[in-house]
Amino acid sequence: MLNFDEARFVRIQSGAVALRERIETAVAQCLAAGAQNIFFLGTGGAAILMHPAAQLLQRRSGFPAFVDITAELQLAQSVHLTEKSIVVLPSLSGTTKESVALLARIKEIGATVIALVGHEETPLGRGGDHVFVNFAEDDTSCESFYL
Repeated sequence: MLNFDEARFVRIQSGAVALRERIETAVAQCLAAGAQNIFFLGTGGAAILMHPAAQLLQRRSGFPAFVDITAELQLAQSVHLTEKSIVVLPSLSGTTKESVALLARIKEIGATVIALVGHEETPLGRGGDHVFVNFAEDDTSCESFYL
């Protein structure tokens, strides 16, 4: 591939994989605290990248998993989004306006936010209960979020 930087690609994807244990610990803490469901959200491409994780849970687990578009959930809401929910909120920039707006609503509800961001010093990077930062850029973010 023209101008493909293999070392950069591997570094970014390795950063995503390295978060595994911390993510597993955060999810275990949520479950121990009584979490009853999980929402995989996002805007644009980040939303689409949440589908495989949600489908895996929906097909192989009895744990309720929901997939939604951040802006739609902000407007329509959901009876399933409660203080017993885990909300996975991805945003490479950490500043996606729909996600930032919904973050305030999620905090009011009392749900636990797992933020997946490329930059920590952002509204989502500072606002999540469990924040996972893996620097990426637009051309590598999809694999990072997918992993």
